[in-house]
Amino acid sequence: MSEMKRPRYKVEIVTTAFQITGEVEPVGPWIVYLNNPDRHVVPVHNARAVPIGVANAAAIDRSLLLVNRADICLIVLLEAAARESVSMMRHVEVTISHVGPLICRSEFHMGAEVSLLTFFDDLSGHFFPATNAEVYPLVTWPRPLPRKIDMVMLNRQQVKLFYNT
Repeated sequence: MSEMKRPRYKVEIVTTAFQITGEVEPVGPWIVYLNNPDRHVVPVHNARAVPIGVANAAAIDRSLLLVNRADICLIVLLEAAARESVSMMRHVEVTISHVGPLICRSEFHMGAEVSLLTFFDDLSGHFFPATNAEVYPLVTWPRPLPRKIDMVMLNRQQVKLFYNT
């Protein structure tokens, strides 16, 4: 009996120390997969990791790279199919977030009864989607990130501070 194949989606991941490109095969919806308390790593297939802020650093190329979930600052979902699978609340607050090695201007999606003041307290997991993102690096990047990104998955553990625009 053959094993069911799950879809893999192209991603770009920024951690506290690396810029990683590759493919992630989420088990279930993205939010549920990333926020599963039993998972401590995110497997990245066909991965390339390059250190951030290090001139002429050698890349790490592997068919499978395991990334510590707690160190992930953000994940860029590069494919429309992946972004469309993420459900979001309708109430939007435009924010500036200092996330690891970058600043991100984006829209946080929250319930109508939630305010920016209580947003992080009301999250049920660490990862949440932010849309219409603009990212500004604070260090030298091995490969430039796109300035404008439709959707990113932010890790609240790596958001050092955030505020309204």
